[in-house]
Amino acid sequence: MNPLMSAEQAVLGAALLDPEQLTHLEWLAADHFYRPVHQALFDALRKLRNDGHPALSADGPLPLSWVTDAVEEAGQHVRGLTAAYAHTLIQACPRTEHAPVYGRMVLEGRFTAPSPSMRSVSARQLGPTPSRARSRERCARRTS
Repeated sequence: MNPLMSAEQAVLGAALLDPEQLTHLEWLAADHFYRPVHQALFDALRKLRNDGHPALSADGPLPLSWVTDAVEEAGQHVRGLTAAYAHTLIQACPRTEHAPVYGRMVLEGRFTAPSPSMRSVSARQLGPTPSRARSRERCARRTS
């Protein structure tokens, strides 16, 4: 699996398991995520936390309503998000306390991943790179 995808899943899994981790991720924005479903879920988690979701004030284990309400909120903005996928995200998080590290990986991946406008552009459409042009020139000189 792609390391960026793993980092995105781990940071979301950490926030689903321990909403307190969102306080350590204030610097991370939804548009830092590559997948639209991850962007929507991160926004939903932040919205629920900022709105004071009742699960956050509950004593004892975190109620399941935190996860189901996050999936429902995010599902209003993207298609295909299910409770089963939320479970996959939770499984992808080895340690919730490492959420800031996973978030940092997501942020760094944002700057190294191709921009949406460049994803559909092939190398052939971009034309020759300087190194390819030099290689072609050398080959042409050798054959002449």
